[in-house]
Amino acid sequence: MGAGKPIIGGGAGTGLSAKCAKAGLIVLADRHLLALVRQMVLSRLQGHSVQEISAGLVCTERKVQRVLERVRKRLERLQVC
Repeated sequence: MGAGKPIIGGGAGTGLSAKCAKAGLIVLADRHLLALVRQMVLSRLQGHSVQEISAGLVCTERKVQRVLERVRKRLERLQVC
């Protein structure tokens, strides 16, 4: 072992396993966000108010409004005239 040189695979947090772990966390976070958006949209379609959704999902009303607006715009772009 050289002094001051990182050990590859030695748990220094810079090896391949650390990068894979970070990628896994990103995927999990992305899945969580998709699930959160899905839950917001489904709750709104079921007739729940923005206030009820934000309270149930423990996020701000503004976040719910932004997410629902973004979904609405995406759906409008997909609409075939």
